[in-house]
Amino acid sequence: MFNLLPTSAGAEPLRQAVLACRTHLIGAAVFSALVNLLYLTPTLYMLQVYDRVVPTGGLTTLVLISAVALFALAALAALDWLRVRILLRTGLKLDQALTSRILARTVDLRGAAPNVHVLREFDHVRTALSGQGTLAVLDAPWTPIFLMCCFLLHWSIGFLTLFGGLVLFLLAWLNERDTRERIRHAADSASAAYAAQESLAAQAEVVRALGMRANSIARQADERRRAVQQQADANMAGGAIPGRSNSCG
Repeated sequence: MFNLLPTSAGAEPLRQAVLACRTHLIGAAVFSALVNLLYLTPTLYMLQVYDRVVPTGGLTTLVLISAVALFALAALAALDWLRVRILLRTGLKLDQALTSRILARTVDLRGAAPNVHVLREFDHVRTALSGQGTLAVLDAPWTPIFLMCCFLLHWSIGFLTLFGGLVLFLLAWLNERDTRERIRHAADSASAAYAAQESLAAQAEVVRALGMRANSIARQADERRRAVQQQADANMAGGAIPGRSNSCG
């Protein structure tokens, strides 16, 4: 992943900021591997029930393996919760590291027109690194492995897994519906921050002449922090249903 970062001189601050977050990204990848391994818990649980409990009627064995399965599912939900928070922290860290530098560079550069959307472009990068897209990338390599294991156990388990995928799709739709309003408020705050930043860039000459450069940058950074925090709150609220769906998966 880190080899894909740009190496040009102008992109060096972005590269340094992302490399500073590599511990977060590696941690998210490790948690994703554990989460995907724990996805096999229900399948292995049923396999043990039919192999060890049903033939012998051993209630003690059933209780023990049920306790282990519940512990594994709880660990699954906790690890998924943690990796989402790690990626959110990654986005916040990137924003804190680069926002003031981007705003300062925008004010210092003459000719504001080419630079008014620079923060919006940066937000696209930040969201790609800290949002659900990264989780999907980390989970994608495990999907065919998981399906293959299920079909190797039994064809009915494989088709049951496919059905579970449809259930997860439904839960994702419910999650989107529940967080739509929060995300709309976050988008409105972000739009206001973009508009204020564009106004600052358009009046850069006046701002520098009046000696308001530092105060203007600080105010724009504060507005962006509020917008980013609202986006993080929406993402945290949206993590509740995916966490429950992983427990059921």
